[in-house]
Amino acid sequence: MLWHLDKRSRNQLLLVFVMLTLVAVLVLGWSGLLLSLRIWIPIVAAGIISLVGWLVWLAKYRAYAEWEGRFYSFDGQHLRCYEDRQGHCWFVDRDVLKVIDRKPDTALRRHFSVAEYRAIADTDFHGFSEAGIRRLLSQSRHIDAKRLLRYFERDVFRQDKLIPLGKVGKP
Repeated sequence: MLWHLDKRSRNQLLLVFVMLTLVAVLVLGWSGLLLSLRIWIPIVAAGIISLVGWLVWLAKYRAYAEWEGRFYSFDGQHLRCYEDRQGHCWFVDRDVLKVIDRKPDTALRRHFSVAEYRAIADTDFHGFSEAGIRRLLSQSRHIDAKRLLRYFERDVFRQDKLIPLGKVGKP
């Protein structure tokens, strides 16, 4: 009822309801309070329903928790990364393709080699390697493809190439 109004209108309407409740209690006593519950119960119920909706949203948002594996974030979209037994990073195809408004399909398997796109071991996902990401995004015409490629090159691929601190300066 109230939650669909803008903040100013909602506050004004709540002030009117508070004043009506106050007048009802002053004029009718406790029975005025009982009568004003007819106004307040739908308002409180709507607030509880909104709270439940927010909690559902929060649960969906938290679904990409850190325990699921390593991930990066690009414009609020999580890009999950899984390492294979050789230590190579594979990025979940659904996450990368969502940014460029594509969906995984069988055509991807035909256009990419196994070194660029394949099923990720020990998961139910397919993924792109670094070479696959570079090829996919350089060929894409989507407006965010070049930005995403720059993000991968500057922030993601670079981190995988860093030398561990224990090996700095050692042959």
